[in-house]
Amino acid sequence: RKDPEEDLEYWRSCMDLADRPSALRMLNKLDFTNPLGVKPKARPPGRKAETLLDVYTKTRKRHPRKIILCRVGDFYEAFGYCAVLLVQFAGLNPMGSALPRAGCPVVNLRRTLQDLTDAGYSVVIMEEKPIPWGAKNRKKDRYIAGFATPASPIYVHDMSLSTSSSDLSSLDQPPIVGIASLSVRGFLLYELSLDTRSCKVMEGMTEEAILAHLTAARCSPPLYLHTDLPPALSQRLSGMASHYHWRIATLPGSLSTTTDAAAGSFLLNLLDAVRLDLDLPPAEPFAVAQTTTEARPRPLYLTTAAQVGVLPKDGIPSLIDSLVPGKAEALVKAFLRRWLLHPPPPEIATHLRAALEQVALLEPSAVLPSFRVLSAAKIARFVTAGEANIAVLSDVHAALQAAQGTLEDEKLGAMAEGLLRATRFETGVGKCDAESVAKVAAAVTADIEATIVLQDEGYGV
Repeated sequence: RKDPEEDLEYWRSCMDLADRPSALRMLNKLDFTNPLGVKPKARPPGRKAETLLDVYTKTRKRHPRKIILCRVGDFYEAFGYCAVLLVQFAGLNPMGSALPRAGCPVVNLRRTLQDLTDAGYSVVIMEEKPIPWGAKNRKKDRYIAGFATPASPIYVHDMSLSTSSSDLSSLDQPPIVGIASLSVRGFLLYELSLDTRSCKVMEGMTEEAILAHLTAARCSPPLYLHTDLPPALSQRLSGMASHYHWRIATLPGSLSTTTDAAAGSFLLNLLDAVRLDLDLPPAEPFAVAQTTTEARPRPLYLTTAAQVGVLPKDGIPSLIDSLVPGKAEALVKAFLRRWLLHPPPPEIATHLRAALEQVALLEPSAVLPSFRVLSAAKIARFVTAGEANIAVLSDVHAALQAAQGTLEDEKLGAMAEGLLRATRFETGVGKCDAESVAKVAAAVTADIEATIVLQDEGYGV
């Protein structure tokens, strides 16, 4: 754990960002010597019952740098520093006058979490345990129900009971990124997805490739840097972090092999830092996959990418928008931008070209499976938490049916092969052949059909 004084300094720096009049007025009520920012009240003699502030204090000890939101009736409330940040970044109004306090209605929780994570903060969400009917003790117990972070902002608690659509086609959140150097073998980029519990290790990256990748995919703070990075790259990354308001954390560790998660390795230190930050079990597994950049063409320089419209620049039309239909999903545009900034190896590009040529040569009467691009990370978040509702399962069912139809259609062989090779390259998954993927897709669709009534037949379980 960090030094408590460093934690207090962190909150002081957060308070320096306040510029809304209502947030500024709350600063005078803060106690900057207290981890919560609230002046503790003397407990009445003989009182043993735990107060709401006691619950906040216990939670603050476990999560010294997270915003704490606690369910109190029809609101989620925050005190001290956290309340100021709710007012500053979520547009909420202060509550009461004695303590710096703010809250959001239950129905607005997910919007509030999005505002806070967009601003770079992580949030602990606490819920109330229901009081059993007839219980003599009416005291409400509270527990940590989940987290929302810049890398995983979706709060899935009780989502399985909702029939509302979950936007599985929206952009994925930026990954957690770690960067290290292998000297003559180039740089290492570690990309962690919290939702899929996976870590992709990209070896042999150039300095320009690192910057291009971060520009396209962004990063969920903090940006983890190895302690022995060359000063020139460290300086450029510090400038980028300052521009995007990312915090930087440095980690030591050996780099004997790129996917080594043994004691003392940079990868293990990175995974442990993430587990500690999110209160995950020490042995929480992360699947590690490795990709290499040996055969990839050199990446675009960022100034060149901006001049040709790959990156946004005032006065220059977007190259991405000119290449895809206007209604193309955001995930499609993000994928295309990433590959234009750092193109795939010629072998992968050749197979994708063959796939597109096959589609172009199909008879006008041919019917292609209807693909909807979905976020694998968001699906994993709902499914692993046991909170996938009917809308999520229906979207997954449709996507798997389209994939299965493509893989089993002999006329679409080149298209299927191109998609599979791109998938293997993007994910680092070694085995990904048409037969095994189609088999798994068929099994999962059968499970979904046995669980819900699909949307075209009406909602139901």
